[in-house]
Formats: sequence, structure tokens, C-alpha cells
Amino acid sequence: MPRHDYTHCAVVLLDVYRPAAIGARADPPPCPTCGQPMAWIPATTAMDVGGVKTAAFRAFTTTDGRGQRILVDSLRKLRQVEREAAHRVGAAARRSATEPEVTLGPGVSASSASALKESGG
Repeated sequence: MPRHDYTHCAVVLLDVYRPAAIGARADPPPCPTCGQPMAWIPATTAMDVGGVKTAAFRAFTTTDGRGQRILVDSLRKLRQVEREAAHRVGAAARRSATEPEVTLGPGVSASSASALKESGG
């Protein structure tokens, strides 16, 4: 039996078994909150379709780590953008490990170890 997803009243039911003879849309299950028939959620297409040449990858535009717009029109381009981002993050982490950032709280300086005023007693 095929599995389908349904939604209503901000409730989502996943993997509801429905006989193929009935179908996904006919006689949907009632909403557990209000009892009204739930809306069927259509299945989405997979991005990684392997060797299926007719399956469509939907291109999209995004920005890279430098704020430049990039058209991602294939899985190959997507993986390239991911690798470049991981490389930039790794390089930034290595830089921060070799050059630790020194920050001092309010009232604290390199010459005084405490922001508390010293007592004269």
C-alpha cells in the first residue's frame, strides 16, 4: 500500500497508508484536531536522481561566501559551492586557532586584571 502525507490545522500526518484503489486524494483522513478532511501533500521530486537523464534538476540562484550571486544549475555546481564554502570555513578556523582573539570585559585592560576597584584597606 502506498504511503501519503496530509496536513490540516497545522498538523502533519506522515506516511499514512492508503490502498492504491482509493488513491491519495479520495476520502482523505480526518484531521485529529477538528475532524475536517485533511489536505494531501504531494510528494516532492528528489534532487539526486543518479543516472536518470530525463529527471530535472531545478536551477536556483544563491550567494556565495563573498556575497556574489551564483547560478547553481547542476548537482556538480552545487557540490563545488559546498566544497568552496567548507574550505573557507576551515581556513577561517585555522586562522583563529593560530591568532586567538583577545577580548577583555568592560573596565578590564591589559594592565589591570580586574574591573573591580581596589580597596584602600
